[in-house]
Amino acid sequence: MLQTLLIGSARGNLNGGGGAQFIRFVLHYTSLFPRLLIAAAVWLVFGWVVAWPILSKLGFLGVEIYASLLLIRFFAGLSNYGEFGRMLAAMWLPIGVIAVATYLLFVNDQGRELGVGLMDKDDKGLYLAFVLVYWALNNWLSARVGLRRAFPQPERGQALLFWGPRLLGVCAHLLAACSLSVAASSQPDLQGRIEWWLIFAAPLAIVLATTFVWLLDKGCLSNRSTDQERARTRKWIYALGGAELVLFAGLGLAFFDEKVPRGFLLGTLCITFSALVFLTSISVLRRNALLDQQASTVARDGDSQSEQKQITYWTVFLALLMLTGAVAIWIWPMSVGQLFGSLIIACFAFGSFLAVTNLFDLLARLLTHYAEQNGFVIGHRAIGAVFVCFLILPAILVSLTHSFHRVRLCDEKEKNCTAAKANGWTAVEAPAKRPSVAEAALAWYAQAEPVYHSIHPNEPVPMLIVATAGGGIRAAYWTATIFERLEADLSRDKLGQPPGKEISTENLTRNLLFAISGVSGGSVGAAAYAAAVQAHEAGGGAVHPTDYLKVDFLAPGLASMAFIDGPSNLLPDLGQIDRGKALELGFEYASRIPGDKDGLASHAFLSFFPAIDDTHKPRSWRPALLFNATHQETGRRMITSHIKIERDVFFDSYDALQVLESDLRLSTAAHNSARFTYISPAGNLRSATDPKRNKGYVIDGGYFENYGAETALELANKAINAIDPKHENKVKLVVLQISSDPALKQNRTRVRVQSEDDGSCSVSNFGAGDDNYLDLTSDEGEEGYVLSYLNELTAPLIGIMSVREAHGTIAADELAASICPGGRKIERQAPNEDVTASIPKYNPLHFSHLAMCKTSTLGGEGLVPPLGWVLSDQTRSKFKDVLKDCDNPKELNELEMALGLPSAVATASVAKGTVH
Repeated sequence: MLQTLLIGSARGNLNGGGGAQFIRFVLHYTSLFPRLLIAAAVWLVFGWVVAWPILSKLGFLGVEIYASLLLIRFFAGLSNYGEFGRMLAAMWLPIGVIAVATYLLFVNDQGRELGVGLMDKDDKGLYLAFVLVYWALNNWLSARVGLRRAFPQPERGQALLFWGPRLLGVCAHLLAACSLSVAASSQPDLQGRIEWWLIFAAPLAIVLATTFVWLLDKGCLSNRSTDQERARTRKWIYALGGAELVLFAGLGLAFFDEKVPRGFLLGTLCITFSALVFLTSISVLRRNALLDQQASTVARDGDSQSEQKQITYWTVFLALLMLTGAVAIWIWPMSVGQLFGSLIIACFAFGSFLAVTNLFDLLARLLTHYAEQNGFVIGHRAIGAVFVCFLILPAILVSLTHSFHRVRLCDEKEKNCTAAKANGWTAVEAPAKRPSVAEAALAWYAQAEPVYHSIHPNEPVPMLIVATAGGGIRAAYWTATIFERLEADLSRDKLGQPPGKEISTENLTRNLLFAISGVSGGSVGAAAYAAAVQAHEAGGGAVHPTDYLKVDFLAPGLASMAFIDGPSNLLPDLGQIDRGKALELGFEYASRIPGDKDGLASHAFLSFFPAIDDTHKPRSWRPALLFNATHQETGRRMITSHIKIERDVFFDSYDALQVLESDLRLSTAAHNSARFTYISPAGNLRSATDPKRNKGYVIDGGYFENYGAETALELANKAINAIDPKHENKVKLVVLQISSDPALKQNRTRVRVQSEDDGSCSVSNFGAGDDNYLDLTSDEGEEGYVLSYLNELTAPLIGIMSVREAHGTIAADELAASICPGGRKIERQAPNEDVTASIPKYNPLHFSHLAMCKTSTLGGEGLVPPLGWVLSDQTRSKFKDVLKDCDNPKELNELEMALGLPSAVATASVAKGTVH
């Protein structure tokens, strides 16, 4: 009685069976659906119409119960579909790999950027075609192995046994094609001049190619088709082939009309041709007819042995290709990574993972067969468990005996860690000889004061301190782009010639830039600028740090992570590199110049900063670099710097060079700040004098604070007090905050200082809101619907990532707020301008923030580069436009005037949008 009331009566013939049959006997859609509707009505009526909360809650409980029962009934009914579910279950491994690849290529922003890179003019489409065939073959073989185990004797009509693995195989090509389409649809310069069918031309071509080969297989190649089926099918082959040709003809015409880029056309052609080769080859290979039910046992055994031999040959062949690629990467990780690029390496890694699992499956099968021949009965899963134990034990022993990912030092083993060369340059020689903050500040003032006063006499000397935030390659490239602009705008020819005087500098930026506090990608951009200045000093030429950030940094690290770091967990230290060193070598490779084959970033970090003598006046100045990292075990800042990290200046912070007791390469110093989890490993800290002592690990600086603002603030306070202890206005502090997160809210997190006509100022996001309180009713506090049980798992990670940004915002707030108090107005005379002309008034303390924005202030969408280590040509070309957007023109204009650029020149430069 109670059962009939709650879920309805049981009906049907049980006649034994398993759990699924019992569920279908007890639960029925016709009984559960009405009860679900009644429960929903009770929930809504007594919750919204009549305020009876108890009944409403009971109704909601009923909705939960009946919805769950309906879902259980649905899954129990899947067994009615018989073989289809079994087939999908048998092919779970390649399906899982495809799912992971889909997430990485489309959900992850760095993966989406790889699709944009397909449209670059690097002509890597042929390599991609080959590697897609390799991945597709492994998908096909892995699915075929699973189906053979589930269906040892295939029958006629089980078409999915033959085309299921092929469809999974061609999914590799479909993912690459969809990646190309998503990239094309996201490019603003293609929108409006490219038709929708062109955007989806690549996946459409794969669908047409797959259908064409299916018809070709059914109508011509396969011996499983009847004569009637062949006759009906052949007439459609020509139609599909013609449609494919028409598609490519239209794509070619669009290319000649300059509607699509060359890379889009070549990428579509290569991916489609690769899919045709794969599908046609498999159709030829698998064209034989099935044995009928009257076949003898001998014939069936022979067919089974032939099938097994074919699987074995393919497994060994694909495993050999994997091993060949792995050996090449092991020996030449940099060359292989730079030659093929990240997308090709990723596709090869997906295929190689399946090749390894197929190889282990073959070994397990051989061991099982060997055991059976000797009278033992061992299950396939038992052999798999043995393999797992075989892999775990060596990994434990290796981790106990030695540690990979050690931070590279400039010690005797690293013979190429030489000093960067420049004409007449004397650099700091050792960590112990680094100056203090006060000594460095006095040395900076000694060289900056005469230069600046030759242009603007009797004015406070601007001390420029830059804090540049993290954000991977986008932060690095954005930082380098800004420094290039400052170099161009503050050059000698832009400064003007004071009457009767000669400007004693070629670029005012280098004289006024005291220090750069960087985090993660911002540190990499700062390192690129330091290398570019060094190259200029050594051999002349323009200072273009972005030239050193145009290569694919991700590919060598990705190749090393997949093919070196994995095996290294089972092997002793054979001198192999890890993905951390691969990333550093990528920085060094990118910074190569004529006469320096190792790259500027391979030189000693301290050699990029001048030695300071007793007079505190170096011959030329380079900015002090402060690269912020995090000590994993304590959570403290760990700063790698040209100056000493004094405890009374940088509170509760470690001096990385003092901890390591050695100098580092410029690439290593920047990398220690940019060791973002998984992409780059935590660096093991072992000093040069006591390498057996483990001092913990260094991780990305963004874990502590992602802006570099706190270090910049502490540095500024000490430096200003050292130069001007009596507060005589010798120095004007000018702070530039650089951030690259396009998601910063203009009225919340994009910290900026608003100057008033009376000389006062305020921080823009202080007191945002009518009641002077932060308001969570705005869209930045709305996170939508969150599944509670999933939040139990994701809350710690999301909290950590959010807190690192919040800490950065607070530090930037404090840095900006320190600029406002105590300001006073001064009058400036621009060079070559009449003294009586209208001169704007300035606060001698200045803060500028150059940022990126998701929504353009000029209308439309802003630039949103990926958080990764590779940028496409398409994306890099748009960085300079950001200086004209996101309210940056005003910030840049005021920054350059604060640094001494004549107001008319600065305003004209910003208005024109000149980017050099």
